[in-house]
Amino acid sequence: MYTVQPEEAERYYDIRHFTSHDYVVVTDAVRTRYLADTVRFAPEAVFYRDLDRYASEVARFSAGPRVRGAEIRVYRMPRDASDRIERDRGVLEMPMLEPEARVHITDYMEFTEGMARAAYTRGGWARAARYYGAMLTAGEAGWMTEVERLPLIRMMALLEQRSGATAEAIRYYESYLARVPGDSTARATLTQLRASPGRTGTSPRP
Repeated sequence: MYTVQPEEAERYYDIRHFTSHDYVVVTDAVRTRYLADTVRFAPEAVFYRDLDRYASEVARFSAGPRVRGAEIRVYRMPRDASDRIERDRGVLEMPMLEPEARVHITDYMEFTEGMARAAYTRGGWARAARYYGAMLTAGEAGWMTEVERLPLIRMMALLEQRSGATAEAIRYYESYLARVPGDSTARATLTQLRASPGRTGTSPRP
């Protein structure tokens, strides 16, 4: 939640961001503020409805005689949540960030990397690639140095390779090796990919 620029938060309020996580924890300190104006905060309202629809509430902690504070709700995200939600809503594509965009870039990068790591941990290579790709796009728009972008390019090459998007993997390996020509492991992998059958196409992502 942003007190000065509240609409900035809506980019993070989509349940498809969280399907690689085991649990989602929400507080009524934030929830009730958004649900008090479901027109202005429509994405947030949809997010809370989707939690009730796709996830299972497994715990609730409320204020009592000796406990003060906002109510806390804990939801368990089922393993098949991604498939179910994407059948209903489609795959979530991360929007492009323009240099003039009003965005708190530190929050954006931390959030996006967190989603990427969660997907990576689950073996969701294509999903992780979408998030790391969004970070790289932001970096190329001026929010990262060349040195900071290099590990992301290398990561994108690996993720595209693992997800079966051979043509994209080749493109990222070529881009990386143009900057780091001495990486023998990356060069060997690139040679292997170039020799693989059907390398000219990009495999469809799940």
